[in-house]
Amino acid sequence: MLKKTLFQLFLSTFSLFSFNFLHLLGKLLGNVLFLLPGRAKKVSQINISYCFPNKTQEFKKNLCKHSLIETSKALLESPKVWNMAKKSESISFITTNENLVRQSLNQNKGVIVFTPHLGNMELVVNYGGTKFNSIIPYRKAKIDFFEKKLKELREFSGAQMVPTSLGGVRSILKSLKKGRVVIIASDQVPTNKKTGVLSTFFGAPSLSTSLVQSLASSVGSPVFSLACIRKEGGLFEMKFSEEMSNFSHLTTQEGVDLMNKELEKCIMDAPEQYAWEYKKFKHSTLNDPYK
Repeated sequence: MLKKTLFQLFLSTFSLFSFNFLHLLGKLLGNVLFLLPGRAKKVSQINISYCFPNKTQEFKKNLCKHSLIETSKALLESPKVWNMAKKSESISFITTNENLVRQSLNQNKGVIVFTPHLGNMELVVNYGGTKFNSIIPYRKAKIDFFEKKLKELREFSGAQMVPTSLGGVRSILKSLKKGRVVIIASDQVPTNKKTGVLSTFFGAPSLSTSLVQSLASSVGSPVFSLACIRKEGGLFEMKFSEEMSNFSHLTTQEGVDLMNKELEKCIMDAPEQYAWEYKKFKHSTLNDPYK
């Protein structure tokens, strides 16, 4: 009951402020998180050390600090994103290569877009729902109230949220065959080692999802990567790659390796905006680095 009340208070309070003010608060919160010991800071430091082993300690320290700031901004701006979707209010997006995605829809094989947790995934959901009525797979929250509420908030934008289950994958396949856009946060680590493929992420071994390649090879869908980047003044960029040629004809290993390379390119557009606090290297060949 307390968690439900606090979440409702979080939604009602932070939906009232401007993006600029929320980003100022995020900067303050991120600095506090960097100064104090905590899980997000510890995991970020570990991940950054694996991904940038040849960088200086000063670089790693600054990246960790600014990552915690940008993650805090993403957290605090999410209620506003949801509230704007509920009220059918537009968010200011600038786009790159959106026209290429729309042209690929003419092939009637749907379009697969994969993206890292860069910028803010709630903005990706808003954009994908508003512009394309996208179908988006997600992991269910463990608490029923949060599961129902988050799904409701996200679908105000027009997106269709489906769980990452066998039934969800079937829904995605049907949607692609009907010519829809599917957006997948493909940097998530599979919960089951049997559903993933060992690849590399910034040179370190990482269990990675094969869902993107599996869907593409099943339907022959065009594939794009997407970087969501927070700009100044409440402006956000959605930066698509060009269509990835012959992706659907690659082997599973080739597809996963290429996907990870593209994720790296997206992240390096704004590395401080990546969610380095996510345990990317669990279930890999590394001994659990997060213990």
